[in-house]
Amino acid sequence: MVIHTEGKYVPPALRARQIMAQLQSSGSDTTARSNENQFSHHELNKIFETTKLSSLNFFCIAEDDTKIYSTKSAEYEDDDDNILTVHPLENLINFIIVYDKAHPYWEEKKEMWLHNNCEKLIEDYNDMKKNFGRPIPVFEGQGRMGNFNFTGWWNMDIKNIKDTTKAYPRAISDKGRKEALSATWVKLAFTPATGRFKSLKRFGKGEASEYALESSGLDEELETLRSIRDFQEEDY
Repeated sequence: MVIHTEGKYVPPALRARQIMAQLQSSGSDTTARSNENQFSHHELNKIFETTKLSSLNFFCIAEDDTKIYSTKSAEYEDDDDNILTVHPLENLINFIIVYDKAHPYWEEKKEMWLHNNCEKLIEDYNDMKKNFGRPIPVFEGQGRMGNFNFTGWWNMDIKNIKDTTKAYPRAISDKGRKEALSATWVKLAFTPATGRFKSLKRFGKGEASEYALESSGLDEELETLRSIRDFQEEDY
């Protein structure tokens, strides 16, 4: 700890106060940086405009927003004028959560074994690869009532596909264990994305999703997302 006195003599009592002040300031800076990366369940719902959290969070329509699709625009209704509840970007990952103790290879290898929605990933990987090789925000968390720590922006790749795996042995029931072990699994590997990114804390409702698409260069998808938000604003 270095005390800057500009060449002046500082009495011991005052010197102690200065040391304490600098320690408190340093602690405040550390706390601020920590808070910058901490998000509650509600905050994630807000900035990514979603209502449900899972490991792979695809774009979806928030339950309270389904009424925006009652618009007379044919773009958001089918031929029978039924209200659509499926997001136009439903096959695109919005953000990812690595839940505690659910992915044993994350900490050491930055890998995840998953079987939910793996069909979407495999189809995209064999086609446009819009979920791969682009920066995706990743969080670590404890569950619905816990906080989520933002770990940064990551590029995702598929390293392996298996019809069965023991990567997830702790099913909650025998039926669940059988279903998990009989499902198709994918191993996802992550590498840090390069570039400078804005703080997610600065974003309002749905703005983090827009920024993620913008950072990925997905201009057409960004335009689609913004058109949906325009309908929301008009309807409300």
